[in-house]
Amino acid sequence: MPSIALRDQIAAKFESLGILQQREVVSRDALRPCVERVTRRFTEVAEAKAFAAACNVVVTTPHVLHHCTPEARQALLSATGPYGLARARPAPHRTVTHQD
Repeated sequence: MPSIALRDQIAAKFESLGILQQREVVSRDALRPCVERVTRRFTEVAEAKAFAAACNVVVTTPHVLHHCTPEARQALLSATGPYGLARARPAPHRTVTHQD
């Protein structure tokens, strides 16, 4: 993500579930994900892992990632899944509605 504004916009969409509730893809009472923004560099592996483990979605900028220590950056990226910047854990099945 190239900018702080875009990072915050994307995080806000995750926090509000975007249009998923409006389109009834997710029920109106669905639990919101825990979304965290990485706004400063990580220098410790344990701190990066703990941060990623505490949230469902992690949003950051390349600039912040670049300033992490290589070990902490790798720990954060490893914990956030294949896209490196966002990891979403599924909500409990009772909160998701399916459209035919």
